[in-house]
Amino acid sequence: MLQRVPGVYRSGEGLPYPEYGADCRLAIANFNRPMFVNDLAGWFATVPEVQARLEADGTRVLDVGCGIGWSSISLARAFPSLRVDGIDADEASIAEAQRLAAEAGVADRVRFRVADAAELGAAGEGGYDAAFVFEALHDMARPVAALAAVRALLAGDGVVIVADEKVAETFTAPGDEVERLNFGFSWWHCLPASRVETPSAAAGTALRSATVREWSGQAGFASLRVLPVDHVFWRFYQLAG
Repeated sequence: MLQRVPGVYRSGEGLPYPEYGADCRLAIANFNRPMFVNDLAGWFATVPEVQARLEADGTRVLDVGCGIGWSSISLARAFPSLRVDGIDADEASIAEAQRLAAEAGVADRVRFRVADAAELGAAGEGGYDAAFVFEALHDMARPVAALAAVRALLAGDGVVIVADEKVAETFTAPGDEVERLNFGFSWWHCLPASRVETPSAAAGTALRSATVREWSGQAGFASLRVLPVDHVFWRFYQLAG
């Protein structure tokens, strides 16, 4: 894939995510897996109202851009009464997620299906108490449409939690190590993959707070706040209203 990257920047085309292959798909999943498996419950312990929502009986949540499912599985393990619907546009990822959920013993509470987040309005069941977008918003060609579609599926008091890259608030050079790491990811993978669709926001990996706030408002959310979750790589946002 590396040899194809310069050409797509010259042509303006993109590189489809499935063409990056299993090595890339599993590398992304394995990079994030330790954080989901070991840290997820602690993230929401810092936000009591979110934790209480996830602990309540009958709570249903949507995991958008779930990849091979470690976020969905970890949510179900951390909150034993939770029911989780995971969606992702990549068929190979969903097949792997279904296998992993069965191995983890949570397939009775965790369901997966192939779906484009921006097209959820026609296919979703609705009534979700919360929705999560873990490190996936910056990859979406139509992030505002995706957020609006998710918002339409929430229960009346439902919230959306977005976790995306903890880059600087504004572009600076030279950036710190996290900033430079994310630009490395961006030019090689995230930006070319998101440019496959036309039109595309083509945000790239370095998604800044101001952009998330702008997209949130355009999608119809009344409020956005940055949550007090201490994380090296991600910044957590709560969208509501």
